Amino acid sequence: MKITRTQIYGEAYVNFVNYLISTVPKEQQKSYKRRFITEMKTYSVQPKKETEQSNPNDKSELSEILDAFDIENPEHFARFCKEGLHLMYKKSTSKQILKILLENL
Repeated sequence: MKITRTQIYGEAYVNFVNYLISTVPKEQQKSYKRRFITEMKTYSVQPKKETEQSNPNDKSELSEILDAFDIENPEHFARFCKEGLHLMYKKSTSKQILKILLENL
């Protein structure tokens, strides 16, 4: 079976997230990972309908994420990761990467 670019990136993304989680104190890692996964599962992988307008609040939402960003808060880290998936990929690719991430954490 041929490995796709998305699978390679998804596995690297898992390594990135696991590395960051490894920097959290050992006794907090399970809780951090659980909270991170819970927040990541809220990512919508449904494409917009053709008639649906883009969200005019996108910039302010991103600003809110970054203004309050605390790497020690797993929900903040997950929101940051979701925003990266949203900005860099089509929904179908984001869905595949998210699936790989959630299956391998």
